[in-house]
Amino acid sequence: MEPLEDLVRTRNQRKLKSLCRTRLTIDSPIRQNLWPILCSAYKVGGRSGELEAIEASLHPIGTNEYLPEDCPRKLPSFIDPNYCRYFKLSPDGQRLVERILWILACKHNEITICPLLYPIAALFLHYHDITQTLTSLTYLLEAPSSGIGGKDGPYLLPQSRTQIVHQAYVLLRLTNKFGFLPRRGFFTEQRERLIKENEMDACFLDWLKWIFIGLPFEHVIRIMDCFLVEGTKFLYRIGLTLLLLYKNSRPVSPPSRLGMVTNNAFNNFKSSTNINNGSSSNFTSTSTTTTNTTLTSSSSSSSPFTLDLMLSFCETIKLTPDELITVATQLRRLSRAKIDRTYKEASHRNEKFKIRSAPSSPYHHLGYHDLTPTSPRKLEMISLDSVKITDCTRIAPRSLKSSICDWQLLDILWDWIPERTLIKEPVIIFCSDVHGNSLSTFYDKNEAVDQSILLIKTLNNEIFGAFCSTSWSDRLGADRKGAQKQYFGTGETFLFTLKPKVAYYPWVGTKEYGSDQTKNIPCSCQLFMAANSKMITIGAGNGVGLWLDENLTKGKTEQCDTFNNKPLCTSGDFACSIVEVIGFISSW
Repeated sequence: MEPLEDLVRTRNQRKLKSLCRTRLTIDSPIRQNLWPILCSAYKVGGRSGELEAIEASLHPIGTNEYLPEDCPRKLPSFIDPNYCRYFKLSPDGQRLVERILWILACKHNEITICPLLYPIAALFLHYHDITQTLTSLTYLLEAPSSGIGGKDGPYLLPQSRTQIVHQAYVLLRLTNKFGFLPRRGFFTEQRERLIKENEMDACFLDWLKWIFIGLPFEHVIRIMDCFLVEGTKFLYRIGLTLLLLYKNSRPVSPPSRLGMVTNNAFNNFKSSTNINNGSSSNFTSTSTTTTNTTLTSSSSSSSPFTLDLMLSFCETIKLTPDELITVATQLRRLSRAKIDRTYKEASHRNEKFKIRSAPSSPYHHLGYHDLTPTSPRKLEMISLDSVKITDCTRIAPRSLKSSICDWQLLDILWDWIPERTLIKEPVIIFCSDVHGNSLSTFYDKNEAVDQSILLIKTLNNEIFGAFCSTSWSDRLGADRKGAQKQYFGTGETFLFTLKPKVAYYPWVGTKEYGSDQTKNIPCSCQLFMAANSKMITIGAGNGVGLWLDENLTKGKTEQCDTFNNKPLCTSGDFACSIVEVIGFISSW
């Protein structure tokens, strides 16, 4: 056999297909380097250097320097927690996956949703280190769906809701278009909803879960071998095979071509592989019995087809990984040209697909189902409750070195900052430990900054502060009557507490009046920022939200009408240990 590197360098897909389909095992000697070498075939330009630099900058959140167990678990916004199966990785390994995903998020802000990134990253970390995994995933994000040697088609890893829906459309059309399933039969209901009502069935929309969530670990490993070489077409093969096996396992319908097609596939599979081991024989016997039952059943009712039933079936699949691959490769008339035409058909449909049912979940707007873990394998998946993944979707730049907040606290704070501010570069522009406790120096350092974060650490080690929506230099401006401004700022201003508890207090105008600014908002609820030579105030109205004296050493916090906040620290009055300001500066 030619060396793997030579096959990849020459893009010899035919020999690579033969290798991955029939010559590999879970414990194959070449597995240690298999996936990185296959992924290198998709390399487009040199980006590994950039990623190594980013990975180094994120080192403090690595496995050796983890934050306390109770710190929030965070995932980028393009990750669906319902796809977060970690394949028995240790807690350190799971954190390493999160670290990899955040590194990718820093370089790929164009991705809106990519459900396969988490399970694939978890798989890679079973065999490779973080650098190999990071580099391989970067190549895969730029790879075409046609596999090694191909150039056409969408991305190998779907990276938008549109791609996910279109792939599901292709699979649903494949169930009858190429003769694998009868036009009328098991999936008639789903097909009719798609054709007549333009409604995509949620079970088909989540078909990638059948493979990456439902199947056992060993099966997913071997499927990945072939997927990296053959592209999305191989996943369609597996999806169709699982549908055939699921249908064949349920005695539901009168004689149909499905029974004959499946029976022929199993007979071809049996004769071509000469199965002699006990488990395979048991499966063949069971399958034949079930097929005969299907062919002779007089029942005309359709069998239920739901995501939970499909996942349960995949979880207890009787075939070994190699047997599943062999059956999948027995399917004929599945050409890439037909797949591409069907994908384009979905792309050219005038209407947008509707998604059947919208369960309550963080991703209900995408049509995904919440999957309640009910078995050991499903318990491998991360759920919002089991590991306390927060709804935070940002991380603070690791180049930012605060004297008050560690990155755990900065990450929490970063999720509250307005989007328009995040495009600017955060810089520590004032720190009382460095610049002294002078309010005039505080104003000088803030003069050129429009938005800033005021951070305060007390002598009792409490941490709180405010996001200031406008420059402190606005205190020198005049109102419409020519008098010096008493209050300035906008509704983007907010108060917060980070330690000992986490609390966020946005403007009450947003919370209580929504976006309808025509409503009569009381004046006491619009007192954002005030400043003079003796003090600064953020939030007022029947109390001051946050007040500091001219020496930046003493302060006060109370409930106020502007933010309807609780006092930011245990006692209303406090003594400052450090006062710090993070300013946001345009990078151009």
